[in-house]
Amino acid sequence: MRVMFFTSGPGRRTESVSVDYIFDADTAVLAWESLLTGVTLEELRHRGEPRIVRARQCGDEEFALSSALRTALAEADHERLQRLAHQWADLEARDGYHDPVTAEEARELLTGLAALAREAGKSHNIHCRWG
Repeated sequence: MRVMFFTSGPGRRTESVSVDYIFDADTAVLAWESLLTGVTLEELRHRGEPRIVRARQCGDEEFALSSALRTALAEADHERLQRLAHQWADLEARDGYHDPVTAEEARELLTGLAALAREAGKSHNIHCRWG
């Protein structure tokens, strides 16, 4: 399964970060936002996060990252991203549904995603597509 994060918006060439390992992207995005902003998972779900942009019958899905998560990722320094990677890898290890994401895989993905968030700025969205 491929998971791809990409920028979207008018007049914007698409930049992306993708991985081929298995994880629940929608659950991960909620965990990242909760860990970075302190908003509870329940509150994020109540707000309708992550916002589904497109769902297909074949199981592919696309959703938008919240502006709060995009901003938090863009502002996170190396140490904060490293800490987030370890926290997320620990959560994945406890999940038990699949082989957990390693701390190194998490760090690489989150570092790439933070760079994507910086590139996107405040005027462009970041979407995630998997399937």
